Amino acid sequence: MPVRLMVTRRDMYTVASFRPQSFQKVRLGATADGRLTAFEHIQLGQTCQFDPVVNAGTPITRSMYACPNIRTREDIARSDTNAPGFMRAPAETQTFFATESAMDELAVKLGMDPVELRRINEPERHPVTDVPWSSRSLIACYDKAAATFGWADRDPAVGAMTDGDWLVGYGCATATYPTHMTASSARVRMQGTGRALVELSAHDVGTGAYTIMAQIAAARLGLPVEAVDVTLGEARLPLGPISGGSVTSASAGSAVHNTCLKLGQEVARTLAAAQGNPFSGKDPASIALDNGTLDAPRTAHRCRCWRRSTRRRARRSRSRGSTPTPTWSPRRSPRATRAASASTGP
Repeated sequence: MPVRLMVTRRDMYTVASFRPQSFQKVRLGATADGRLTAFEHIQLGQTCQFDPVVNAGTPITRSMYACPNIRTREDIARSDTNAPGFMRAPAETQTFFATESAMDELAVKLGMDPVELRRINEPERHPVTDVPWSSRSLIACYDKAAATFGWADRDPAVGAMTDGDWLVGYGCATATYPTHMTASSARVRMQGTGRALVELSAHDVGTGAYTIMAQIAAARLGLPVEAVDVTLGEARLPLGPISGGSVTSASAGSAVHNTCLKLGQEVARTLAAAQGNPFSGKDPASIALDNGTLDAPRTAHRCRCWRRSTRRRARRSRSRGSTPTPTWSPRRSPRATRAASASTGP
């Protein structure tokens, strides 16, 4: 007979995961003009007696500001509790609160605008690994926000700004989550009906993976989104990423992107081998797929007709004793399909 365990909200933290308590220690050193010279961030995080869970958050805080001397560390303190974990947000939430509070305190000590303090310490590259950013728009976000609600008009003195009986204060803070990627595969079929089918075993837990995969394939293949069908969540399909850590879009999306490129290469080989079309006899490697258009550089030939190119079949001569020669046929076959599979990794 099935048994159901019902617990109170308070007791949930004894039978399920919870956000661990933490102790954050941040020390900053800076010149009189606000340039950081030293950054130290040490986190002491709670864990259980039987599992050394470390919810690391300092790896991302040390990437936020340009500084020649950076030291971070993660320590754990064991307690008689269940194993802690994510509670509607990862460990970066706590570490960023500490880091940004310290930056605000430094701005007060220096008598600087806190936005300007962050601006002059904006790193051009990762301050620890020295790798370039794939994208970073933090200062642009600050500029947009400052212009939107009148940051330049704020009075930094405590209690100086009021609205009737209300005290009004303007503040700023940064929150960042790292970009994670994991291995993923995908299969894309371009069918004779002019529709594309995208297949992979990722999941959509309500975050829009179906829509995102369709948008990526549509953009790469030059199709309307309505002409792309997406199948997810079946074990028989190519391996996809887990639904966690914000990895699905970057990982599965990259696999779909690469697979569409591979599909373009498959069609290019067919067109180059077939006779009677603008790409006949050309080097398949010179035919590129760019936003749904097959293009042969240094020629005037372009093709944006997936339906026609997938319906027209490369026919082979089957005469005994002869070498099969592919030919280009204008006959349309609704069953003709071009398929490709590809995978990507971190």
